Amino acid sequence: MDYRVYKSLLQESSLDAHAVLDKLGYDNLSPVDLRRIFLLLTRACYSDTRNYGDLTAYELRNPELKYSKDKYAKTIDVELDYIYDADEVNVRPVVFVGLGDITFQRAAIGDYAGISEDRSTVYHTNQSQGTVVFRHIATSPDLAYAMSDITVKYFLAGTSLLRQGLPGLLDFNLQGISKINFTDADRERNYRVDVVFNFAFSFVWSTRTEDQPLTTINLNKFDV
Repeated sequence: MDYRVYKSLLQESSLDAHAVLDKLGYDNLSPVDLRRIFLLLTRACYSDTRNYGDLTAYELRNPELKYSKDKYAKTIDVELDYIYDADEVNVRPVVFVGLGDITFQRAAIGDYAGISEDRSTVYHTNQSQGTVVFRHIATSPDLAYAMSDITVKYFLAGTSLLRQGLPGLLDFNLQGISKINFTDADRERNYRVDVVFNFAFSFVWSTRTEDQPLTTINLNKFDV
């Protein structure tokens, strides 16, 4: 995994990022892991203005858009989805990160992937497809579009790193960028542009049929 990606995952202790990293040592990715990983990567994107490339839109420079853990220093919020507060958008722009529906497809008969040597645990696997959605909300339609452009270019540039760094990630590609939408019909000053990426990953789980199975019985020490 690229060091900058690794560092961005570690720095978010409030999201139990270390536990997420522990799970990256396995072939399983859960929706909880994926949602948090993409949030942390998006925060890493907006924490360094060098990730914006050659974008020179006025809205990106006045003030300069930058995420920070310091609530007084940041000029953009990056949060998990469904935490929308219209009043907060008037303070600074925001990117919300979330998942769409996830579907599952069999990769083997009965989803069977193997069994442990002592036959106490059965392993299963299938292939899952879904979407990760980035909602960019700002008080200017041009700013919302500029933010979506940053997100798209950042994740397209990092696609190969994602495949290398996330065990089980099978595919990651751009589905589309939405048109300008109002976040609330009664609050027309807030504009939203959605970016949607498709992903596929290997979903693995295990079933423990018995704990510490008894394999032999020794009666030598008993008077029977």
